[in-house]
Amino acid sequence: MGYVKDADDQICGYGNAHLVQNDDGVSRNGQPGGLPEYMKTREAAMYLRKSVSWLVKRHDIAYVKGVPNIYKRKDLDSWFERNKFQPSLN
Repeated sequence: MGYVKDADDQICGYGNAHLVQNDDGVSRNGQPGGLPEYMKTREAAMYLRKSVSWLVKRHDIAYVKGVPNIYKRKDLDSWFERNKFQPSLN
């Protein structure tokens, strides 16, 4: 994947300048924390640190069907919480 610098000289993934937050913690699209509420397939895969092919094969993460599919950040976070490993403290 290529990298580009945004207008503030911050390095971000190619095509994901909207994922970069400003100094006040708000992204260019106005979302707090620098992440959009809705993400395309590629962005959602990057958010979960998984491949696009892995994500499109999932049947347990809600999305709006299209080209590309659209994923809600809340649904991605919910999937992560349901599937995270919690080690026991024996």
